[in-house]
Parts: sequence; structure tokens; C-alpha cells
Amino acid sequence: MINFFIFSATLLLQIGNPDPNLPFKKLKKEIELKKQEFLSQNKYLKDKIKIKKELILSQKLLVDVPDSLVSYIKTLNIPYSPDYIIPSPKLRLTDYDEGFWHKKFIKADSLQREGIRGKGVIVVVLDTGIDTSHPEIKNKIILYKDFVNYSPPSDEVGHGTFVASLICGDSAGIAPDARLIVLKVFSEYGGTFSDIHEAFDYVAELIERGIGIKILNGSFGAHPYIPEFFYDLLYLKNKAVFLCFAGGNEGPSSGTVSSPGNYPFVFSAGACDDEGNVTSFSSRGPSPFISPWNDTTNWFFKDWNFTSPFLLSPGKNIKSAFPGNRYLVAEGTSASSPILAGSIALILSYNPFITPDSLAEIFKNYLYKNPSNSYPNYVEGYGILKLSTIFKNIERKDTLVFKISKFEIESKNSQIFPDDSFYINLSLTFNKEMKDTVKVKILPPQNVLIFDTLFKFPPYSSINLKTEGIFLYYTTNDTLKFGISFQSDSFDYYLEVK
Repeated sequence: MINFFIFSATLLLQIGNPDPNLPFKKLKKEIELKKQEFLSQNKYLKDKIKIKKELILSQKLLVDVPDSLVSYIKTLNIPYSPDYIIPSPKLRLTDYDEGFWHKKFIKADSLQREGIRGKGVIVVVLDTGIDTSHPEIKNKIILYKDFVNYSPPSDEVGHGTFVASLICGDSAGIAPDARLIVLKVFSEYGGTFSDIHEAFDYVAELIERGIGIKILNGSFGAHPYIPEFFYDLLYLKNKAVFLCFAGGNEGPSSGTVSSPGNYPFVFSAGACDDEGNVTSFSSRGPSPFISPWNDTTNWFFKDWNFTSPFLLSPGKNIKSAFPGNRYLVAEGTSASSPILAGSIALILSYNPFITPDSLAEIFKNYLYKNPSNSYPNYVEGYGILKLSTIFKNIERKDTLVFKISKFEIESKNSQIFPDDSFYINLSLTFNKEMKDTVKVKILPPQNVLIFDTLFKFPPYSSINLKTEGIFLYYTTNDTLKFGISFQSDSFDYYLEVK
């Protein structure tokens, strides 16, 4: 069982009530107000403590406190806890190299051949960092931030590189076209509660700024009875982020699925071998029968009944990247979780309208189930990850992405006069083949007469349109504004150019 320990006399003071339903800006304002209120009510502490961080989602302050004041804070009934350290996740090395068997086992290889590769999906990885130069994942990291040393990208442990490559590596990865935001929260010495809280805050802020984060992977965990990150992650789940966490490597004893993997709204992964059998080390459920786990409003379904792990995913003899352009074979639920995260990236690139709750129902019904077992259970959860059956029960809804790469007016004269004819050249670039006819209508200003154009999207290409127009008369506004309407049986979109 993974435990943690106190590194310094640094405390987390609970000064507000976390609310996963409030906007991030509101929570940020709340903690600032609570901080001022706290300092005004405890003037003796004001000059004795050093505030290091404001942790937004959890509504806590990270403070340095002299040892002599800890007992005083306790007498004031101020809720607090030490800023514990979670040991850095480590790879459990093995010698049996089966290649990238995990891709074939879950049927990701066949999906990749069909062009389903996780395109457009952003995955956040909280781990030990990453080796950005490794050919498996080079140029796949869109953002990196170090919450431990505030340094450029690095991975002294190697765990983060191994995990990231299982998500989107060219050889080891489940979703090679997905892209990563890598947040380093562990050094070789471990990671603090406050650093992890701060990373979750950062994810929430990115989402508020419009970054389309879909999945978060955490191949780490702590003691099974730690609700420390419950409301941080509930906030992110309410923002439609799919939360993938390792179930833990403390099996076969019961009640050993680690936190946050045992939270009721998390997709936690236990480990199976290449025959679909649960490994001996894979942690078992159930989740704790206590608050906040027992709040049914946060459950994926009414009959969740403390089921953990959520499912089994490959975690035995897994080959993936390691810093220094190397590959290693390892085992553990640290591998099972990113394989699950990559699988969800494939699903979202196939149908971006699926939500965490709807996917939980799909998994519940269509994960592979051993005929000799009853489900759900506290060993395999709702079943074993195999994507062939999952995809048969998901409707394909690719997102159409198109861009106007050129819009220009071509005239015989340097200026356009009334009754002059001219041409509009329009170039469109798009990302997929359309099965139905798309009608593109150029909607001119009132002093221009123009023709409609009807065409079909060819696959993975561009279209160049040229249509004739007539300039009818002058107006007070000499800027010509055109609307462009895109219509088909499946969508209706409008934009304006000038």
C-alpha cells in the first residue's frame, strides 16, 4: 500500500468550502476574499505565517508555520493537514519482451489502420515529466509545465515518458495523433499534495481559457482513504474531462485501490495480462464506504456501489519509451491507465459528443466480460478493455473542421464601379470526406449580386471555388462584407468575411 510522509512544517489550511459547480473565476475570487477574512480574524498569525500558494479548487492555503504555532492553530479549530508527499511513481521492470502486444489485445491496432488515431484530442498527463526528444513522442507535446522545480522539460525517473508514450507514441501509443499537455508534479523524491492541487488548478484555468482538454491521466495514487483531491477532480469531471487513474499495485488484498483511482467518477484501471487474466499485483476494491465516497450524487450510476477498479486494462510486460531514446518493458497499473486514456482518445476522435457519464454507461454494458464471472466485481470492475465491441455500440460523429484559406475579389479594374462584373475566389481546406452534399452559399451585401454554388466535399483535400458577381451601386460603407453559409443534412454553419 502506498503511504506518504511529512517533509516539512508546511500546512494546508482549509479556509473555504470547495464547490465543483462554481466557475473557476468565482472560486478564485472566493479564496482571495476568504484569505483576507482569515488574516483579519487571526491577526496574531498574520505576521507569523508565510502564505506560499492559494489553491483554488480545494479552497486551501499553503503556508509555512513555525513548529511552535502548530498546536496553537489546532486550538483555533482551523482545519489543516500537513503538505504530505506522495512517493514518486516507479516502473516495475520485467524481462519478458512481448513487443507492443497491448495494442493488438484491445484492438487499437485495427482502429489505427482505419484512420481512427485520436486526432484533435488533448490529454493532460500528471507525472514525473517527459523526455521531449524521444522519437516516440517528439513534437507531440503542446504545453509543458514543471510544478516541482520550475525547469525546462525533463524526466529523471522515466515514468512520465513511459506513460506518455503509451497514450500517443508512434509505436507504443494507442492514439498516435492525440496531443499532450505534460505537467510535472513528481521529482525523484516524490510530489507534494500542494503541487498536485496547483496542477489541477492549472488544468481548470486552461479549460476556462478555451483550451479543449478532454482527458487527464494520473498514473499515481496514495492511501485508499484519501479524499484530498476529490473536489478538484469532481470540478474537472463536471467540465466533461475524462479522468483516468491507476488502480494501484497493492493486490491481491481487498480494499487496496488507491486514491484518486477509487473515486466514484473516475475511470480507474486495474491490470490484466495478455490472456485477459487479472494480475496478482493489481489492486482490488471496494472503494471506502465513507464520505465523500458515499454521496450518491457524484456516482456514475445509482448502482455503482463502491465498485473499483472500474475496469481491467493491459498492465503486464508492457513495452514503451524511456528517456535516452530507449525502450523498457515494465508492469503495473501505471501502464494500464494511459492505455485506457489513449483508448478514450480514440473514442472521442470517433465521436466527440460522448460525455464521461455516457461513456461510463457504454463501458458498463459493453466491456468484455468473462462468462465465468459476475459483474461488476471488486477485481475486474465492469470488465476488460477491448475496443472492438465498444466501437460497435458508438455512433460515428466526426467533427468537420474547415478553414477558409483564401477569399479574394478579382476585377479587371483596380477599382470596382457600378455595373462592373467581378469574380470571387474562395478556397476551403477541410479534414474529412463528407457523405452528403454540402451547399455553400455566398451571401453578398445588398449592393452586390452573386450566384450560389453547390458542391460535394472530396476526401482530405481542398476546394477552390470561383463565382461571378456584379457590383450594383455605391453605399456609404466601402467595405464589402460577405456571409458564407454551409448547409447539409447534418450541419448548418455561417460565418462572415470582408
